[in-house]
Amino acid sequence: MVRSPKTPARLLSFCSFAAILWALAACGAGDDRGAAPEAKLTVAAQVDVGRELGLDASGSSDADGDIVAYRFVFGDGSAAVETAEPRVRHVFALTGLIEVRVHVRDAKGNIGEASAVVSVRVP
Repeated sequence: MVRSPKTPARLLSFCSFAAILWALAACGAGDDRGAAPEAKLTVAAQVDVGRELGLDASGSSDADGDIVAYRFVFGDGSAAVETAEPRVRHVFALTGLIEVRVHVRDAKGNIGEASAVVSVRVP
């Protein structure tokens, strides 16, 4: 804010203080949630339709705490699975290129995400 002869110094101080508060809020300062976990997802590049596929998020990590939940989204219209275990198995009934995802949540509620594409094919 540019100070003109008619701009009181008190108003300038308030505007500067408000700008600092806005900047801190935008950057997450004062937020005690920490950093999001780093999600990693390992899957086979292809699987035959009707066969089980393992999804593995055990390589995920959280620098400032523990991972408490893994939410696997299979990308084929089936229900997502939320579990405390980093590994699940899934059978695809559809063929094609399907994007699978894992959302990793830490104890503070932060979420990291990873995805992979799987080719589900006819045997």
